[in-house]
Amino acid sequence: MQNAMFRDTEVSTEVTCRCPQCGAEEKVPISFPCWMLDIFRDKTPGLCSACSEKIRQRNQQEADRREAMRRIEIAGVPAEFRQWNAAKGNGTLARFIRDHRDRNLLVIGANGKCKTRAAAYNLLLEAKAGQRCRFCDYPELALEYAAAMQKSAQEGLDFVRELLHQSDILLIDDIAKRKLNETGGELLYRLVNAVYEGAATRLWITSNKDLAPLLQRFENGDTGDAVISRFDRLIDDGRMNIYRV
Repeated sequence: MQNAMFRDTEVSTEVTCRCPQCGAEEKVPISFPCWMLDIFRDKTPGLCSACSEKIRQRNQQEADRREAMRRIEIAGVPAEFRQWNAAKGNGTLARFIRDHRDRNLLVIGANGKCKTRAAAYNLLLEAKAGQRCRFCDYPELALEYAAAMQKSAQEGLDFVRELLHQSDILLIDDIAKRKLNETGGELLYRLVNAVYEGAATRLWITSNKDLAPLLQRFENGDTGDAVISRFDRLIDDGRMNIYRV
């Protein structure tokens, strides 16, 4: 030991540590009670700073990987969209979504244009980056909302509020897959209107119908008019980007 300074109850010193992983030696300052002095020897096992940092980085990488997988599971991204497949994907659309990922998005195109694949893969990337994301098949989401509404109107309001509160990005897939009945149309209006009125959640919406044909999918024409109106205003305000495949 070198540079030992004895106090009444404590010793401050340096010990030479040899890293068992790479063999490097370095001086490590330590303090301990006097009665522990005989425990230490000239060579004390312990990782050197470089090896400790390597292990710390490796452990952090593993923790980050596990956290990313947890976020992907929470997001509900279907397994078929968790790997990008250039042969099946629409690269141009995927890049557009990536470039405008901080905005609300409305992606319109016929079936088979790979809208869902491009949007879902970008959602996965955002989940990995730490964003709170959720993938929603719209018909299934509308059924969840209908079940909440059957309990009470307040349950329905709470369902929408929690959905928005818990999501930084909400991917709503295939809003025109089926005709929008009273409940389904109301849910879509509440989500779009909440964002129009300032909710922080970003909506990424896919549809196989353009705006005018989409209106015809609503059972309640007034609700449809209100939804289309909100889309138009969000687009005009520059708060939503629209992409037609």
